[in-house]
Amino acid sequence: QSDTETRLEHSIYFSSDISFNMPVRAGAFPQITCSSAQKSRETDSYSTLSVSVLLYSGWMFYVRGHTSITQLLAVFLAVFAVCLYEWKCTVLIRKRYRVLMLTFAMHVFFSLIRTFRGHAIALKVHLTKQTLEQVQQLLSKPAPEINSFIGINPVSSTAFNLWYSSADPGVYGPVRQAAELSWYKYHNVCVTGDDHIRYRAKDFNRFTGMLKRLSLSKVTAPYRSSPFTLHEVGNSSVYILRGQTIIVQCWRANGGTNPAHFMFAFGKLYALLNDGLEHYAIDSVVFFQCGKHYLHATNRSGFFWSIWHIVYLSGASRGWFSNSTRFYFSSSLDIMFCMSDALMDHSTGLSFGNNSGMTVKAWKTDLMQFFHSNNDSKILSNLLPTLVKHTSTGRVTQIHGKHADCLRMAIFLRQEGKRRAFANLNEVIKLMEEYTCRPVEFFNISSTSTGVEAIQTMNDFDVLVTPHGSHLTNGIFILTRDGVIKKPSIIEVVATCYNEDFLKNLRTFANYRITAGHDVQDARLQNLLIACEQRKNCEQNDVCNNTILSQAKGSDL
Repeated sequence: QSDTETRLEHSIYFSSDISFNMPVRAGAFPQITCSSAQKSRETDSYSTLSVSVLLYSGWMFYVRGHTSITQLLAVFLAVFAVCLYEWKCTVLIRKRYRVLMLTFAMHVFFSLIRTFRGHAIALKVHLTKQTLEQVQQLLSKPAPEINSFIGINPVSSTAFNLWYSSADPGVYGPVRQAAELSWYKYHNVCVTGDDHIRYRAKDFNRFTGMLKRLSLSKVTAPYRSSPFTLHEVGNSSVYILRGQTIIVQCWRANGGTNPAHFMFAFGKLYALLNDGLEHYAIDSVVFFQCGKHYLHATNRSGFFWSIWHIVYLSGASRGWFSNSTRFYFSSSLDIMFCMSDALMDHSTGLSFGNNSGMTVKAWKTDLMQFFHSNNDSKILSNLLPTLVKHTSTGRVTQIHGKHADCLRMAIFLRQEGKRRAFANLNEVIKLMEEYTCRPVEFFNISSTSTGVEAIQTMNDFDVLVTPHGSHLTNGIFILTRDGVIKKPSIIEVVATCYNEDFLKNLRTFANYRITAGHDVQDARLQNLLIACEQRKNCEQNDVCNNTILSQAKGSDL
């Protein structure tokens, strides 16, 4: 025999149930054939299982009524096919005890499954009912105060030193992408009111390497990360937030009450709550660089509280917030929040994150519900028919030549902050009167206006002429419905284009136009603005720098 045949002979396990035909010529492989005993042993297990399933299915159908006739026939045909393959069914009789034992085991197994499934369903129903009750309790309460510090105290220096020595920082992601936002997960980082996300200094190389890999090393300054040491903490009060935290920021609004900056944080939070993905159970929300003056306890019906109320109810109704969720303003350099697990998106400048269609649609629905629930029926009955009436007569939102349509023309007169008034107001009024048979109206929305008043005002015009300013953030209160309530027009009058933030924020709420090139009263500044008007966009450059733009922005026109 050749070497091949020798190796083959030693590699085969011989048993009494296998017959071996030796090769006829050298180098040929042997042919293996199974005896009838081996074949019957192979099919025996199939027969046993088939009969067990048949008996169990029959018992469940006739005794418990859980098995259908179709299932019963399918099992019977399977058993019959096995019997035909064997040409005999005597093995079924010989293995009757095995069949009965397997049938009983199957019964016990499926009974346990039904029992645990029943308990699971009951538990799920109980939890669902309990969750709904908790949500109803949250929805029945006003939005909570921010920075109440309920249930949390500053940690001692010893406890913070221990956290600092063991808390390895990290950043990963994006872990959540929806509504045109990308959320990254930060581990063991801290914030105060300054311009940075802080991490442990000894992890500088490792952490910066993670930022570079994620292309986060050059993000805008308020989102930029920097190391800190224990010595830098000094006498600051440190709060360690466990569990899941969300960080949203107001863009350096530690001491002011600018509504546009307010929406940077609260609008982005709203976009996250309504991005259509599975919700997270949130333990804490940190409003980074947001001043505590935004939500003053004495004015719970104003713009800021109205927005916060809508955002909070949206999160509570979708399962993001619970009774244990805490909310904090991080605006002081003397208070540090350190978070074990935090979500953060790095985009800036818009009222609802990136103003995705999904977010704006959800906002309009929630805004209408807020308006219904926070005013009397008389106000609502007067406002909505007016909007629909102007729509049914073809509310004109773009002017092509002079006409006599009775458009509701309005001018926004700023009363807070930099006035930015129209120096030749009478001429502006005279021009606007040529396009309507109605008197030109004037209105203002201030920090003392209620949310309902702001909604009424922003839905009481067809064409609004206004200077640039954060008051335009109120445009998110415009109630528009496709095919029912059409968009009004807003004309932003500027000396030169400063930015397109309000255009981007409000173009889904109104037909928005920026008209530039208007004069300022300062002749020196007017000469400088000539170079600004030669730009192809609204970005600053060497000949039209931020100083020139800031002066023009605060000037009367």
